[in-house]
Amino acid sequence: ARAHTNADSEVLHNPLTMLAGLGELSSIGEVVLNLFLGPRFKTAVITTNMPMAVDQPIDFDPKIFVVNAGNAPVSVPPERYPSATR
Repeated sequence: ARAHTNADSEVLHNPLTMLAGLGELSSIGEVVLNLFLGPRFKTAVITTNMPMAVDQPIDFDPKIFVVNAGNAPVSVPPERYPSATR
């Protein structure tokens, strides 16, 4: 097994983030993270040849969130974000 961080990595984190269901590709080609992860979320990847169980990614659909937020193309006011337990 090998750990990959943003500073020292042999793999691309963005495609793996999307495959893990933690984000989706935006219309400008950037990864939009699940809203409940927060803006300070950082990825770390562990590669291994050990067999692992695979589950389904969570579909949080950021496009529907923007539609529900009033189609704010530039920014969404903080009061429009879904409330989460902190």
